[in-house]
Amino acid sequence: MAIYKDEIEYYRGDFYPKAVLIYDTTTKLPIDLTGAILTMTVNTEKDPVDTTNQLFQLTGVLDADLTTGIVYFTPTAENTDQLRGTYWYDIAMTIGSISKRTVKKNKFIIHMDIGKD
Repeated sequence: MAIYKDEIEYYRGDFYPKAVLIYDTTTKLPIDLTGAILTMTVNTEKDPVDTTNQLFQLTGVLDADLTTGIVYFTPTAENTDQLRGTYWYDIAMTIGSISKRTVKKNKFIIHMDIGKD
């Protein structure tokens, strides 16, 4: 069984998909993502008032089984190459013109690696 942490961690310059579990905070059950588009925004501030300090945005790729609540986000090497430290992310779920809501917020951490490419 996979373990899904709410904090997201990468090493500088890494780019590979991370699975994020979107779940109902009351029942703790996965949310059915049928028809959903999920967008992750990474910012230098935990609670920004605007997009001034936004670092990048990623569009999620849904798991083949939409009822699992799993979405994958993959930053590019350019997204993580110059960053080091703790940042913040939120994930917005949009379903057509019916609704848009923030479904997850937490830390986005970039660690320094040993070598320089």
